Amino acid sequence: MYKKLLTSADRTEIGFYQGVLESEGIQCLVKNEFLAGAMGELPVNETWPELWVEELELSRANLILEDLKPTKGGDAWQCQNCGEWIEAQFSDCWRCSQTAKSD
Repeated sequence: MYKKLLTSADRTEIGFYQGVLESEGIQCLVKNEFLAGAMGELPVNETWPELWVEELELSRANLILEDLKPTKGGDAWQCQNCGEWIEAQFSDCWRCSQTAKSD
């Protein structure tokens, strides 16, 4: 039995996640992939593509997708080499390629 894993207005996003999960050996089913043409006749969110996986793989699929999400938070850091301020998600300075040092 398949269970819905996620819904997105972006068909490309669904396709990306499908590819990631299938590369991990998780069978996927995409529903509503081509329902965009029915917008106006159906409520918009009911035409969005859905990614479904087998119920036994649901937990593992959620863990895999959770690892793909960018980490939120953290503070910007200042490069010790050139003084440039770098956003938290980056580990190297874009200006001089210096790697961030842990405190």
